[in-house]
Amino acid sequence: MPSGVFHLGYLIPVGKQDLEADDLKQQAKPGSYGFMIDDFGPKLFRYMQNRNEAAATLGTVMSRVGDLNGGLQVSASVGTTTSMTNSGSLGVTNSVTGGAGFTSSAQIGSWLYVRSNTDSAGAAPEREIGVVAANTSVRVSLDSGRPFSTPIAVSDVLDVFGNWNVRGAFVNDTAFTAFGFVVGQNGVTDNNFGWAQTWGLVNSARFTSASTQVAFPLVISSLSGQCKQATAGTAANLCIGYSPMIIAALAAATPTGAPAFVQLDFGMNLMTATGALL
Repeated sequence: MPSGVFHLGYLIPVGKQDLEADDLKQQAKPGSYGFMIDDFGPKLFRYMQNRNEAAATLGTVMSRVGDLNGGLQVSASVGTTTSMTNSGSLGVTNSVTGGAGFTSSAQIGSWLYVRSNTDSAGAAPEREIGVVAANTSVRVSLDSGRPFSTPIAVSDVLDVFGNWNVRGAFVNDTAFTAFGFVVGQNGVTDNNFGWAQTWGLVNSARFTSASTQVAFPLVISSLSGQCKQATAGTAANLCIGYSPMIIAALAAATPTGAPAFVQLDFGMNLMTATGALL
């Protein structure tokens, strides 16, 4: 059995200047947490890489590269203990562009999980997981430091789950998929590294123009990474936080920043719906 940890990192303090990062080369371990406090209370941040194929702007919600649950299901046409080539039989939809297949390099940092060994159910490498080190539009390669115990075979079914590699949030992304709100005043350039807030009061979250009632749960509203008040019947696994105060409707449709209390990672963050929340 492999170790229970892999490339161990640390919680790190971050200052105001750190949070303005737009790093061409990573300056911290991707996915690292920073836990700090300011006059708006405690805040938890995570270091991400923008894989949106566009700049990520202040206050927008970013999500893990993947579908609404953060993953992409694939079927192997060929494989080894450290790689898998997608057969295309499961019709993978690109989570960044909406086209077919993967975006080259966008899956770096994702987890590759073997859902089923098709020719020998229950046998290795079924249930094993690795970390993606490189990818093309059809091929995913693992970090060789944690290979599968046996090679991937034809028609094995796998899931590629996003991690710290992020894209703009989609409508109905689950709280598990949502990564956090961009905090850098000038945003994060495409393919660069920066910070997102995952817990605490976000000073300038992007909302739609609709009004929001006090203490109501918030969900992701659009492809531009805005949030809005949850409606009646909303499932708990879609809620990313709540509105700490009444937010008035805007006369214009252009969204502007407003306060939101985000509860990702250590908040609600439910992967599976437990029924209607409201």
